[in-house]
Formats: sequence, C-alpha cells, structure tokens
Amino acid sequence: MLRYSLLLPVALLAGAARAQTSPGITAADMPAVGDTLRLSQATGLPASAPPLSRNGANQTWDYSGLVASSQTVDRYANVNTTAATLQFTFNNPLLNPASRATLVVPRALPLPATALGLPITDPLEFSNVSPADFRLVGYGGTLNGLAVPVTYASQAQQDVIYRFPISYGSGASVSNSLLTTPAVLAGTGYFSQKRQRTSQPDAWGTITTPFGTFQAVRLVATLLDHDSLAVGGAPARA
Repeated sequence: MLRYSLLLPVALLAGAARAQTSPGITAADMPAVGDTLRLSQATGLPASAPPLSRNGANQTWDYSGLVASSQTVDRYANVNTTAATLQFTFNNPLLNPASRATLVVPRALPLPATALGLPITDPLEFSNVSPADFRLVGYGGTLNGLAVPVTYASQAQQDVIYRFPISYGSGASVSNSLLTTPAVLAGTGYFSQKRQRTSQPDAWGTITTPFGTFQAVRLVATLLDHDSLAVGGAPARA
C-alpha cells in the first residue's frame, strides 16, 4: 500500500494568499499543451520546517528552506505529435472515444519493463482533462520499432487522479482501475495492474517554497495495487 500527500497550489492574483477560505481546484488548474511540470527533490526537511502530518483548515506550511538535490522537467504535448498507431487509440474520438487523450507526457509504465524482459523505449503517458476529472487513459511505448498502446480495460476502469472540484470540504474520491498489456505482447510478456485510489482532501492553507507562496489544498492519496507479471509463462502476482 502506498500513501502520499500532495499539495495542490493555485496561483491567483496578488493578495490571494491572504484568503480565509479553502481554495478550489478545477480543470482550469490542470496542465495544458505546452506546460512543463518541474519536480524538485530534497534530501530531507530542514529542522525548522513544519511536519508533513500537519493538516486542518487555514494552515501555514513554510518550506522555503528546502534545497533541491535533483529536478526533473516533464513537458506536456499534443497527442497529434505521437506515432500513428498511438493516435489511432488515443486521438480517435470516432472509433476509440473512451481512450481519447488531451495530453501526452514522457513517463514510464507503472510497472518497469525490465521486470518483464520487454525492450520498451520512449514510454509515454496519455491523460484526459475534462470539467469532471483528470484521468489516465493509457500508456504507449516502442517495442521492436513498433509504437504499442497500453490501455485500461474500459472507460469505467481508468485511473481517475482528480475529481473536480477539489476543496477542503470535498469528500473522499475512490477510483478502481485495471490496466493490461495488449494481445500483441502476449508472446513476449504480460502485466496487469488493478488499482484502488482513494483521495481525501485533509487540509488547506498557504505553502511557501523556494519558488514563492501559494494557496493550497492538501490531497492525501492512498493506492492499493494488485500487479500480475508474466515472462514466458503464466502470470505471477507481485
């Protein structure tokens, strides 16, 4: 089981950080084509930093003393920049409306290809932003020179990351998803992942980082994964 907290900042006009009510997160706050996501990692919290367990209303999280030890940058692109076989699955509202994506970003499959013995390169993550939610609709990668899509079992079994709107008063959101490899990989390897994602807003306030001060809602996500792997044989649970 994996449990993690995510602070969702909302960049508003000057003075917004002084607001005394919980901010709301909507689809307008999600990534768009051309946006970049920078993830900075620090080796530890400074002694003066507030504990990560701090929750509740109108909190102040001062992490301005964090020093990044590494940083990754992801760039969100238009789905029409991907291979034709991937566009057939993720950019085809007539034949594949359930798996239609609005964004694509370089990102590894949720299970490492090395565990399957699959020589997958150029991994991609496809997602969809709508007024209702932000969800993952599948992945893609290149196998032996062929771009191969990996999709969820159905639209109802896609991984919903956020349901909108999100605010401190929102109830818990539960998503049950099932991701499986396509039949074209059956002779090489197989994996499936059943996931239950429970997301619960448990705090709001202002957060200060080396990049500025923002209003934020803290969302605690709990993931329960059931993975099945197979390499030249019957699936094995992981």
